[in-house]
Amino acid sequence: MQARLEATIRAAGKGAAHRVREQGGVPAIVYGHGLAPVPITVDGGELKRILATAGRNALIQLDISATSTLSSDVMIKDIQVNLLKGAIDHVDFVRVSEGETITVEVPIVIRGEEELEKAGLVIQHQLRQVHVQSLPGTVPEAAYADVAGLTHGQHLVVAQLTLPGDAVIVQDPDEIVLNILAPRAVEAKEEETDIEEEVKGEAPKPE
Repeated sequence: MQARLEATIRAAGKGAAHRVREQGGVPAIVYGHGLAPVPITVDGGELKRILATAGRNALIQLDISATSTLSSDVMIKDIQVNLLKGAIDHVDFVRVSEGETITVEVPIVIRGEEELEKAGLVIQHQLRQVHVQSLPGTVPEAAYADVAGLTHGQHLVVAQLTLPGDAVIVQDPDEIVLNILAPRAVEAKEEETDIEEEVKGEAPKPE
């Protein structure tokens, strides 16, 4: 189900954006499809609800009050977050339309990790996200990496990722997503040995 978000037009500029935040809103901008960028204000709580329920790549019906010509379907292009306050500082929305192919980033989700953990193996991540092309409203939540059956010294590349639906990955198929490393116990033993040898090397010689 498509998310819906109400917005109001605001004044442009840093000062206006600061006043919006002081009043509990989130300053944003919407652009695309050859139209001039429009500075807007959206409700922070409602935006967080959409992110929590529909995700970063949700198709959103943006209703801008006092005008119907600027209201449109949008997707989130960029989010700026204040890490200290845990609040959303600013959002960029881009206009999209039905039948238009878009390119977005989706997270990579690991499957079969339990099998590796039982064998004491660890995953070294090279990629956490991947670019995909899809239609608005059918963007997959994630790309999936199945590591079941992999062992020490092996790796998984972009071409081995799977996607639900008709979305396609638009990234170098030979790019490494992850490596499978040696068992933790072996690594821990090697680190312990290195520490012991370092300590022995630093021990003072008897007079």
